[in-house]
Amino acid sequence: MCSLIRAQCVSLLSDIRDDYILYIRPRVAVEAKHYAQGSPVQRVRCAALAEGPNGRKHKHQWRIPPAALEKFSALLIARVGDITAARTFAELLGLIKSARTKGVAELTVYDTAVRIGKGQGLEPQAIYLHAGTREGARLLGWNVNRPSIPIEEIPPDLAGLTPAEIEDLLCSNARYFGPNASPYRHPTTCAPASKTCSTAIPKSKRSCRKMVIILVHWLIRSDRIDSFIATWKGMTIKQGCGLYREILTAPVEHPNPILNTFSITDRRYATFINIGMWKSVEDFDAADRKSVV
Repeated sequence: MCSLIRAQCVSLLSDIRDDYILYIRPRVAVEAKHYAQGSPVQRVRCAALAEGPNGRKHKHQWRIPPAALEKFSALLIARVGDITAARTFAELLGLIKSARTKGVAELTVYDTAVRIGKGQGLEPQAIYLHAGTREGARLLGWNVNRPSIPIEEIPPDLAGLTPAEIEDLLCSNARYFGPNASPYRHPTTCAPASKTCSTAIPKSKRSCRKMVIILVHWLIRSDRIDSFIATWKGMTIKQGCGLYREILTAPVEHPNPILNTFSITDRRYATFINIGMWKSVEDFDAADRKSVV
């Protein structure tokens, strides 16, 4: 009997998705609650001025002059009756777009609609494309020659996210996509979402993603190498089991003997090392027990 851990190479998109759920979704929830408070006029004004829970202007609208946002706000407040009567997010977005003024770009129109929608229970039912989101989708090879992408076309790697969350993810992580992508960096800390925190959190006590690295040493007969690699690539593991990433490697002898410090090979077999990054040893052990063959 041998133990076979069912392996997978977690895709970049699913990696980013997991981080989004862990680190970004809680902050967005705080913002949603903030924008849902107050009278319709108060909600529209707060959304148009991009005032966050901490009292500051949202980073998406940092560069927009206050006068431009004030004018935008006034135009929307004048149509607050139509806005509160909207029954779908698409209808709401159209109303916000009709009040667009100089200095207010498509991202601000979309952001404002999302914020106002929080107080009316209206959520995007598709992934709307604007500058940042359109670029992220383009770098992933998706069709961006349209105003939005149906949720049905989104790959399984982003399962579990709402259309609004996918829009946010594409916009915020576009630099990690495409041929000239930057290496992806996992978030390691959670910053307070608003000034409602009563005390500051020391850096040494902020929550960080912890993991363990588990190595599995495989010895494969020479006539089974292709079959082994094909089987490894075809294996899947259930989402949420604690596996962050898994990589299959093979040792290579370096021509400089100084760099060949130890041997893990066997003349009778081909050697492979499976490198698994797990949330904990317990998660690995649980997955291992489920796949004993």
